[in-house]
This record gives sequence, structure tokens and C-alpha cells, in this order.
Amino acid sequence: MSRLICSQCGKELTASARFCPSCGTAVAPAETPEPDRPAVQKNTSGNQISSKLRIGLIAVFALIGIFLVVTLYNYIYFEEHDVIAAQPVVSDPVDYTDREIAMTDITGTVENGYLTFPLQKVLDHKLVRLEHQGPTAVIPVLAYISTRGKLVTSISISEPSNSSRFTIINNEIHNNNCPSHWELDSMRALACCGNNYPDPIPSEVREGKVMIAVSTIENWRRRL
Repeated sequence: MSRLICSQCGKELTASARFCPSCGTAVAPAETPEPDRPAVQKNTSGNQISSKLRIGLIAVFALIGIFLVVTLYNYIYFEEHDVIAAQPVVSDPVDYTDREIAMTDITGTVENGYLTFPLQKVLDHKLVRLEHQGPTAVIPVLAYISTRGKLVTSISISEPSNSSRFTIINNEIHNNNCPSHWELDSMRALACCGNNYPDPIPSEVREGKVMIAVSTIENWRRRL
């Protein structure tokens, strides 16, 4: 125990003294130290979980937002099919809105390794179909004028229905055997069987004739 000393004269005091017996100076009461209180620990685990959950939700909603934006962009600003994009423009743009164009059957001839037929028949009928006799089977081919005025030539087959006949309706090409249909320029699916559109193949125009390499037709393989 520490000694009590008078702050005025320095005389030693008893523990119970209220005044110094020598000089009469009042003795200040000894301060009783408060017992140490345990530190209060904040529960941060709940806050950490809440913060992580909030960050996770923000990330999920951000990904959903990006997906919706990309989907909407692709829907509005669709591009032409790669093969169609390289095809020649042979007429002014064509609007098939409120129109229904049935296939017209025509014949073609093979000349110097090309299946050929008159471009004028495509311009007149807008959608034509002809057949090429390959080494082992007859391969149907179609040609039409796209909404952008391009000549489009395709293998006239849609799997798995094996339909070889199509109709243009409202700027779309429709499978005659099932509900499948696609946009004329992009071949973007508007119903089922998204990848089974009549497969575009390259062609060119020479001296008024549409020319498709026979090797391109005969080397085509079914997608299913």
C-alpha cells in the first residue's frame, strides 16, 4: 500500500485522516480505481455476410443487364448471314410485308462445272426452286431476292423435317412442312429449328445467268 503524504507540509498521514494533524490542510480523498471493464466486441460477421450478399446480388443483376442489352442489340441490329452478305445486289430493295411468295419450279443446266439458270426468272418470281442431279442423289436448290435486293442461293433443305419447299411471308422464309421460319437476310430463327434454315451457298452472276459451282452443291452435307 502506498504512503499518504500531506501535500502542504509533507507529513505522513494515516489512511483515515481527513485533515493534516500538523498544518490542518484538508486531505483529498483517495481515488478508487474502477475495475477494468471487458471491451465490448462488435459483431462484424453479420455485416460481412450482408456486404458479400449485396456485392453478389449487384454482380448477378449486372450480368443479367448485360445479357439483356446484348440480346436486344442483336435482335434490333441483326446482321446479314455471312454468305448472304457477300452476295451480289441485283435489284432494288424488296419489301415483302403483307405478301406471300410461293416457290416457282424452274430448270437449270450444268455448264463448265456450274449449275446455271437465268437471273431474270429469279427477278420475276422472287423465289425459285430447281434440282441438281448429283452423283448419288438429287439436291434441291433455291434462289430468292432478299429485302436488300441481293441474290440469295441456298440448298433447299431444312432438317429434321427434310422439307425442300419454302414460302416467303412478310420478309421471312417459311418451312412448308412445319412452323419453322427465319428472317430472309439474317437467317435468324423466329420459331423452332433455329439452325436448320435453307443453307445459303455462294453464287455469282455472269451475262444474265446465275452460276453456282457444282462442287459447292455436291459437297454440301446435312447438318443433322
